Amino acid sequence: MSVALIDVGSNTIRLSVYMIEGDGSFERLLSKKITAGLAAYVDDEGALSPEGIDCACEALRYLGTIVDHLQVDDVHVFATASLRNVTNSQEALAAIEQRTGRTVELVSGKEEALLGFSSFRHECSLDRGVLTDIGGGSSEIVCFEHDNPVFADSLKIGSLKLYETCVDKILPTKKELKSMEKLVKGLLDDAGIKKMGTYEVLCGIGGTARAVCKLVNHLCRRERGTNEFSVSDLELLHEVLYAGQDTAREIVLRICPDRVHTITPGFVIFEALAHRFGVERILVSQSGVREGYLYERVIGK
Repeated sequence: MSVALIDVGSNTIRLSVYMIEGDGSFERLLSKKITAGLAAYVDDEGALSPEGIDCACEALRYLGTIVDHLQVDDVHVFATASLRNVTNSQEALAAIEQRTGRTVELVSGKEEALLGFSSFRHECSLDRGVLTDIGGGSSEIVCFEHDNPVFADSLKIGSLKLYETCVDKILPTKKELKSMEKLVKGLLDDAGIKKMGTYEVLCGIGGTARAVCKLVNHLCRRERGTNEFSVSDLELLHEVLYAGQDTAREIVLRICPDRVHTITPGFVIFEALAHRFGVERILVSQSGVREGYLYERVIGK
């Protein structure tokens, strides 16, 4: 059976097409993303603007033509922080569904965190740790022990949202870096995360974690595809990204140019979590919320 998942995120809208076998195993056949940047269309009242709704509809119609052309058996469209954290969520959902003909499932913050955990535990075997998925509009956190989640939450801040809130131009100044750190620290305090204790391993899923891993591998001259590094490696990347705009621009444009404006805000969140939980090493997974959705909403049923 072929299944298409369209993930309407705050920064990108992604289409993934999978072939599921009878035993529940699957293979990803196609992946397509559109950098829509819906978080940039949120007005001062916290609502997704008409232009943002237009942008979402245009992307969904385009990806829908691909799905229709491929004659996929089953199609699921879901939205995360892009529509979850806006004040006109239901109105925006209704408008998008009416104009595209696609039913959009709204995934809550806790559900998104647990879907990410599901994808990770199917790929990696780890008894205890903390998992994070730093998206464009939110950051999901799951603490797990004995292969079971003991804490799951979603912060209403992601790489694009943090950029839009704190950064004036493309790359942050030192003053803006301090502002981002202060904002993230406050959100972590409000979520009660400082009471969660320490964990040896931080597990990262999603685009921000993968980009951080690529940057670390480049700096440490490791083979591409290496998915584990230490906190000291993270501190080395901190020095480069905080050294000045010219130094940061050079490495980001070389390794992850599509994230030139969001990778540093995403790194600020990632590093804050690593320090808050006192981790010693970082493990990055290639799976993410879409694979978790596939496991829980499609294969699981």
